[in-house]
Amino acid sequence: MKKRFLTLLLSATMLFSAVGFTACTNGELEAKIAELQAQISTQQTQILEQQEQIKALEQEKQELEEEIEYLQSNINAKTGLENGFKPCDGEDETPIFYCAYRSDKTEFDIDNVTLDFYYGGYYYQGAEFELENAHDFPSFELYFEEDNGNNFFVKRVEENFVSDKYSCEVVYDENWHITEIRYNHSEQITIPSEVFTKENGQIWFEIHSANANDIESEVKCITGISIFYQVSNGRVILSNQELK
Repeated sequence: MKKRFLTLLLSATMLFSAVGFTACTNGELEAKIAELQAQISTQQTQILEQQEQIKALEQEKQELEEEIEYLQSNINAKTGLENGFKPCDGEDETPIFYCAYRSDKTEFDIDNVTLDFYYGGYYYQGAEFELENAHDFPSFELYFEEDNGNNFFVKRVEENFVSDKYSCEVVYDENWHITEIRYNHSEQITIPSEVFTKENGQIWFEIHSANANDIESEVKCITGISIFYQVSNGRVILSNQELK
């Protein structure tokens, strides 16, 4: 009887020990799960915060790109291209015929090099006096001349070049030095890509006509202006000075 009682007591002790061990193990697992869930929640919060930061950075990037584009347009406007609106250095006499060009940029696609061109004559005694006593150009032609001397025809104008329409105003300072040349006529002209025959070169915009008041009445260039260029990867950079 005593032996049986001891056996039952030992069995009960082992059972309570097993139950206690299991309870302890489940508690640790629950704590671990809770810890992992807390970590996941923290990471999710961090991910959401990072996504918001990314959105803010993307917005800032877009604003900076717009600002850069705006600043670049201002730079182009300030550093654009123009020539022929002021007298050439060392020019002592006032020419009769002028031409000029202008653009708000200096770099172009080679198939779309389009500038504003200006041309005309300065007739200080009036166009009618010039026609009767000096120059009479009943019609005229526009050309681009490339480095090798080849001319590229642009168009023929069936109007007299010596007219108020194609006249210029010359502005003087108090010492009778020319400070500005103002043109009545301007038009947009696209320079043919075939004109750009070299990597670095020079071309000319020219007005050709024959003076009806001359006995021979030979067609020749009556005025022109040069443009320097540089070609690379289908792009053209223009300048009023030689590019190196």
